Amino acid sequence: MLIACFAFLFYSNSFGNFFVWNDWTLIIENYLVKDWSNLPEIFTSAFWKPLLGEPPQIYRPLVLLSFTADFLLWGLNPWGYHLSNLLLHVLNSLLVYSLMGFYTSPLTACVGSLLFAVHPIHTEAVTYISGRVELLMSLFLLGGTVVFLATLSVGIKRLEQRMQQDTRLRQRVRHLCMILKKGRKRQYKITKA
Repeated sequence: MLIACFAFLFYSNSFGNFFVWNDWTLIIENYLVKDWSNLPEIFTSAFWKPLLGEPPQIYRPLVLLSFTADFLLWGLNPWGYHLSNLLLHVLNSLLVYSLMGFYTSPLTACVGSLLFAVHPIHTEAVTYISGRVELLMSLFLLGGTVVFLATLSVGIKRLEQRMQQDTRLRQRVRHLCMILKKGRKRQYKITKA
């Protein structure tokens, strides 16, 4: 809760901002984000409209999909778009806490995620509506890593429980470790020429 409050507090000054720079092209002038019926086209067209004669190079349908949801919720009120960006940043800060919790104490994880939440390096991604690209990328990267580590730790615990119950499995794992150990020794053996 503390992390969410700090992240929200430090970037709440963005609510008074308007659409700027690329926001005009990606949201205000973009017909794709103004109706759900454009959903198939969102998944088949370029994120950024190329200049004449250039091939489309950037494909980011989830960002356009999030802009579509914002448009349907808030219309062209920039306050709602800034709220969405800020909520994504809060989620990312909480995911950093979860990720750090795998490796450090709760206090260290809290301090680290608070630094992440209020660090000025995130200003462009959080306060600039088109910066949502970085926020969504971080959300999926951090979320995927947390899910992977949680699954891995559950799998390791199950394996340990099973190994305690099954002596044959323990012997097989020990045998596999011995084979891998021998293979490593051979691989790094240095010979004089």
